[in-house]
Amino acid sequence: MKARAIHPPLVALLPLLAVYSSNQRMVLLEDLWRPAVVAVVAALLLWGLLRLFLRDQERSAVAASCLIVTFFGYSIVEGALGFYGRWAPWVWLPLSLILTVVLVSKLKATKALNFFAVTATLVALAQIGWGHYSLSRQHVLVLEQAGTRAARPDSPDVFYFVLDGYGRSDALQASVGYDNSSFIRELRERGFYVADRAVANYVQTELSLAATLNLDWIQNLLPQAGPGTDRQVLERLVNNPSVLRDFASRGYETIAVTSRFPTVTFDGAERDLIYEPAGGLSLLEATWLGLTPLKLESRTMGSMYRQRWHTLSKVFDQLEGLAQRRSRPRFVLAHILAPHPPFVFDEEGNFVRQPGPFGFWDGSDYLAHIGNAEDYRQRYAKQATYLNKRLLRIVDKLVAASGDKPVIVLQGDHGAKSGLDQNSLENTDLTECFPVLSAFLVPSGIREKFYPEISNVNTFRVLIEGLFDEPQPLQDDRSWYSTYPEPFVFTEVTEALR
Repeated sequence: MKARAIHPPLVALLPLLAVYSSNQRMVLLEDLWRPAVVAVVAALLLWGLLRLFLRDQERSAVAASCLIVTFFGYSIVEGALGFYGRWAPWVWLPLSLILTVVLVSKLKATKALNFFAVTATLVALAQIGWGHYSLSRQHVLVLEQAGTRAARPDSPDVFYFVLDGYGRSDALQASVGYDNSSFIRELRERGFYVADRAVANYVQTELSLAATLNLDWIQNLLPQAGPGTDRQVLERLVNNPSVLRDFASRGYETIAVTSRFPTVTFDGAERDLIYEPAGGLSLLEATWLGLTPLKLESRTMGSMYRQRWHTLSKVFDQLEGLAQRRSRPRFVLAHILAPHPPFVFDEEGNFVRQPGPFGFWDGSDYLAHIGNAEDYRQRYAKQATYLNKRLLRIVDKLVAASGDKPVIVLQGDHGAKSGLDQNSLENTDLTECFPVLSAFLVPSGIREKFYPEISNVNTFRVLIEGLFDEPQPLQDDRSWYSTYPEPFVFTEVTEALR
């Protein structure tokens, strides 16, 4: 019995599955469905048109699969040409047509192609499934919490704002050439304690947040982690941390506000205000199209940068909308992906687009894909300037609407990174990327417990002890560098930061 071809739509799915599998921790699963439908429908339409032309089911299927492979192989041709990449279309098109004609005239192997397509698709799906399974099964040390109890009537709202990449004032002046002293002065006039020698414990977002929100060093939270450990083990620590469970157990409503940075979702919160932007291409779709001649770089990337601007603007609006106090006290955990790249704001909040392909690159990755260090510094300063204006407005609204003054913490997870090498301690400016903004609006009895050198890991130790009269011994304020490829291979840099 003659086999019926099924391979073209499966072959069309393979590049998308490969891109998703390779970037599983950076893209959302729901972003997979739209391009998957497009890929399958486009493959079926191409196959149908070729069948009308060739009048042969088997050969039209071979032609369709071959054209799909060469279509997504465009980036390989472009890369192989190197400096002469601008000639890629003129090389790729004749090669694609010649290869397709040769295979269609010589090859009639439906069973073999079906077998290859089905097997490769199953392998790709298995890799994706294993990635999700391994993440859910990773062993992490979590702090056991007592059962939920009613909140004390005098419990204040607590707002913890993670300002991604916001460095300490002196470090920004020295390394970025950015003077934010007026912002610091405004915070102090509003009653904030600003720790003027504060440092992060780690220089990567997931490491820093995992430590801060679980009140301990990564080496204690993940004692088995080491060389080769997948960084996905951090995501449960970040997204369902002990601090969320602690506040929930005290009767607090826990609320997450995030800006669609894929690895930071805070899904352990009772309620989330994650903004879902309408329209535009996702990061997965842009990367997938980047394999083809249809890069449409200007329009595609412009759309994604515009989406990022809308997302952050909506986050600011959401935070202002939380001003009205509710019957239950609230613990609001917010991650604001700013002043961290992508840089999409000027000083007044207008949309600007940084050059190059869209991505969340920072440090040496930004310099490799986007621009030079001076470009980074200028764009960072502009985005930080607008962020400062919105933060002061948010703080004023939260304080004005509250009968009792809320607790508000503004804290960078790491500093600016124009001088960070993601792969080399020796080439990294530690004095830029470890010092962080740490500002605390707290009752006077808690304020006196903060100190200039506080590191992020002690933030909630001080807060929980001060708010709930439960002793929380402080950790030593220590810092470690690790590369992005090996996040759990730590080198202590504490002395270099003093």
